[in-house]
Amino acid sequence: MGTSKFNAGVLYSMVALLAFVVMPFMYFYYEEKDEDATTRQRMCGALKYTIGFLIVGIILLLVGAFAPLKKPPENVTHWDKRLLFMKDELLHSERGETSLALVMGFLSFIGMLIMITYTAYGMTSLPFSMLKGFKNSKKEHLEVSQDRESVEERARMIRANYMDGCPMSGHDRRTLTRLEGEEKLLVRRERHLQAANLGWLNNLDKALNSLGYKFGYALPKPQLPNPINIIMVYAQKVFPLDYCLFVAIVLYFLYCTMAGIRAISIRCCWIKVSLQLG
Repeated sequence: MGTSKFNAGVLYSMVALLAFVVMPFMYFYYEEKDEDATTRQRMCGALKYTIGFLIVGIILLLVGAFAPLKKPPENVTHWDKRLLFMKDELLHSERGETSLALVMGFLSFIGMLIMITYTAYGMTSLPFSMLKGFKNSKKEHLEVSQDRESVEERARMIRANYMDGCPMSGHDRRTLTRLEGEEKLLVRRERHLQAANLGWLNNLDKALNSLGYKFGYALPKPQLPNPINIIMVYAQKVFPLDYCLFVAIVLYFLYCTMAGIRAISIRCCWIKVSLQLG
């Protein structure tokens, strides 16, 4: 029993570390990517934003560690007895498990909200978008290249008007700043499309030679028959078909979530939130 609790604590700690440190750092490190930025500058910028997530995780751990789990008895009326009761609670209860449970509950709540909003929408819109078809990557790359050249030409025309050293007007300065931001986004998108056109061999090599991960599958006792559960039970007879089906289901939910985020973007209520930092 002790070993199981220790293993569960280690796994939960790894999940919290990934959620509050590793994933935010990697995301913001990627968002800080720029042609002129060095690796050190990108790491410093990503670390600056990751500290905010780390502070949230520390606050949750502290709340789980010091929040009382039960009310004092009715006969405890004086403040000194209340403090002694809280001290006894802190010393004799397993606060580490409570802290991790609070963090896991917080992450589960965020995941539930994501499933309600983005995964549900993605599961609805993804089949229609697949029936409608996607843009050809080469055609999209050509369109992005044309847009980038158009933006570069407009920025070049604005700079040419001030070649004689005259001060730039506020309107032209704001327009030039906006065009430079659009140019960076188009260059990044063009680079991604180039990787999509040329990186199929590398992706195939990863798919064939990757070791991958092993997933377990725990089947509860449902009151009503679930077709997916029935398929998984029969698939267990042919190893590793059940693992492949389980991974396919997880990847399908993940892909639906990504499709939902791409379709409706990140929003707070009805306000669209831009995640571009550069």
